[in-house]
Amino acid sequence: TTTQPFIDSLFGAPSVGGDVGVKNYEIQMGDREYVAGGYYVPNAPGTPEIRYPTYQNFNNETRAVNFIHCLLLAYIGPNQYGFDAFNEGIVRAVTMRIARLTQVQTALGLDPELVEQVLVNVYDVEGHYDWYNQRALGGAKFIAPNLRDVPIPDAGSLGGLFWVRYKMAGSAWAKALVEVPGEQFLKTFNEGFYAQPGIANNVPALVALGQSTLNTLRPGDPSIEGLSFAEWFKRQYILETKNTFGPKLLVEPVPVTSSLGGSDFGVFFLQANWFDTATNGDETLLSGTSYPIYWQGNFTFNRDFPTTPDAEKIDIAGGYGSVVPNLSKISGEEPYRASVDVPVQDQIERVYLPVGSIATPSLPTPRDLYGTVVGASTQAGDVLRLTVTVNSSAIPDVPVTNNAFGVLLGTGSFLGNARLTVNVVRNRLGSDTTLLTRRVNKGPGPLALDLRVESEQSFSPAGGLPKGMALIGFPVNPLASVNSDVLGIADNQVLAARFNSSKAKYDLYPELESFKIGHGYFVRLNVAQPGFSVVGRSYKNIEAGVALKPGWNLVCAPLVEVVPTSRIRVVKAADFPQPWSSAIGIDVGTDFFEFTPGPIDPASGAPETGTLTPATDFVPGKAYFVRVLAPEGVTLSFQAASQTGLGPTRSVSGPSLTGWRMSVTMTYGAKQKAAAILGQSTTATRSFDPREDSGMPPGIGGFQVIVEDYEAMYRDVRPLGGGEVFTLHLQGLTPNKVHRLDFKSLFGKVPSLSLRDSKGKSLGTIKPGTAFQYLAKSRNEYIQVVVGGSK
Repeated sequence: TTTQPFIDSLFGAPSVGGDVGVKNYEIQMGDREYVAGGYYVPNAPGTPEIRYPTYQNFNNETRAVNFIHCLLLAYIGPNQYGFDAFNEGIVRAVTMRIARLTQVQTALGLDPELVEQVLVNVYDVEGHYDWYNQRALGGAKFIAPNLRDVPIPDAGSLGGLFWVRYKMAGSAWAKALVEVPGEQFLKTFNEGFYAQPGIANNVPALVALGQSTLNTLRPGDPSIEGLSFAEWFKRQYILETKNTFGPKLLVEPVPVTSSLGGSDFGVFFLQANWFDTATNGDETLLSGTSYPIYWQGNFTFNRDFPTTPDAEKIDIAGGYGSVVPNLSKISGEEPYRASVDVPVQDQIERVYLPVGSIATPSLPTPRDLYGTVVGASTQAGDVLRLTVTVNSSAIPDVPVTNNAFGVLLGTGSFLGNARLTVNVVRNRLGSDTTLLTRRVNKGPGPLALDLRVESEQSFSPAGGLPKGMALIGFPVNPLASVNSDVLGIADNQVLAARFNSSKAKYDLYPELESFKIGHGYFVRLNVAQPGFSVVGRSYKNIEAGVALKPGWNLVCAPLVEVVPTSRIRVVKAADFPQPWSSAIGIDVGTDFFEFTPGPIDPASGAPETGTLTPATDFVPGKAYFVRVLAPEGVTLSFQAASQTGLGPTRSVSGPSLTGWRMSVTMTYGAKQKAAAILGQSTTATRSFDPREDSGMPPGIGGFQVIVEDYEAMYRDVRPLGGGEVFTLHLQGLTPNKVHRLDFKSLFGKVPSLSLRDSKGKSLGTIKPGTAFQYLAKSRNEYIQVVVGGSK
């Protein structure tokens, strides 16, 4: 009875009347549902039932908050929303609001501080929504089916991402609650749902209901945080209701603001959650190692190495790992933006942290409005600042220093539920330009902002997407998480794959991960899409990283511009970054490869295969095979053209060429061409030498010349001083047709050459600079190139 008036006001009346049982599940309930606050079973035997643990070892505040949560679930009644993002999110938003009401706390004898502790644990993200809004959150259920009854480890792991999902869902819908004066949005939304319960599993209909609710409550401005409900909804990853698959990574930074002293300046508790989602929704909590990369600077990135013990590595076990770096000063007490890349195998997440902007030993009182600016185009002499209104009232301008800011407001208006309008303003030679305007809704407490200028764009690859087989990459991070939505086709028409070097095979859709920035995919379409475009978040005026694991990786530049290798740095583990030219043959392969679709297949009317050839630049929208030689994996850091220059690097010179090199190029018709390189060198060895040799990526079949040796080779360089026999595997031939083999000297003096077929029959001698006409008998054949009279 104490909470009923507030529930009715904020959440609405129950969808149906009747009795609801309450059953003690203290013993039977799994750990994760126990932590989450219990649950409601509308179809329990006899009568609908709240299954609620009594929390025998916890305080009254825990019991009260979690019971309000269960009671609200029961209010929804027999026809629950079909997804946790709606059911749990809406309920948790209202639970937070009611539990914080002074009237409720007084009537129930609750301690406000203890109530806040309960909410912070599993209901609220404490103003860090911007930081945690990452793709890994999405899915139909917050607790994976296979983990529901599995105990949470006593130490070293949180047992999965369910904690963050519950908190982010409540915080997302709390934004909607704050948006409309009178806090009537969720009540009206629920009432609209009760009137048409058949839309429980129909996300487009639920999104339409969200918009109609805004239209009803505020017809003059039917938006949420400045966007239509549909546009807002697709930008909240926690509200993605479809399961996506493959490995996922989420990074949670938490500022450390107490007990600071000495050299402490930017201390953060950095948590990594790493897991894999199967097609049935089950989650595997993974183990591994991450070497976080702490970048200082705006245009020029310099890697920072925190002095905190063990800050260079995150050991992940049971899906969870953490580290507490102290990011160092760069110019006295000036704050700055740090860009932190957390790579694990071929997954990477970046968070931007306002170092020195929240609390330091010299300014120990934590600021309550802090964050970073990313993507602003600035030059020497420019000054950035924020203009901010809180509930339509302006506050003093917020200075931005080195793309970071932090101020202490301390007002009741700001520290409660509030609607903010934030402008990023650049002053250049006395003239102001507004670079970004964002509307942000917040709950009680401080607020962290990740302000990204021109952070979204629509990318259209040159020529669109062709019919048949293509190798594509995404220089933007698509807003849509489901691959069929990105491609704009039905789910059962998606044919996509990505090579997985850990399994030495391709991951195929639907097991394939969500399309993401920096990754490449083979895609086959039945119908060309010349006007294809994808809307996504992009990196603007900043360096961007792509994580690669050992072996072959399909990589795309994470920037919407052509990136030469001179603007790529290679970062391995906790090492100093190296330029690409110094890392080849040591940490990455000597060559990287692009894909050219082959001829039209007469049966399908589209290319079904293609040729892999060495590339020189990374072109936006195209993907490339890059080989990683370092057993720890590497991160490729791509520098934007707008940046002024690379930070410090250490160069390592490669070996100078000795001996000779020769290319063998096979052509058929006017369009099909493939090549390999043969050679001998005084520095070569009998085994695979990454400084001399280059393997051939695991293609999908097509017109190709491969040197068969220790593995399939593109470049095979052997010791100088003796005869050699190179076996060429010619693939994708057209039987009974003549193909041309051109032999061209690239370096040094090539010894005498002769050719043999696979049975050892002589095909004659050949000189560099001449061609050999070869009549193919089958699709795949072998020719031996005999060097120096070898037998």
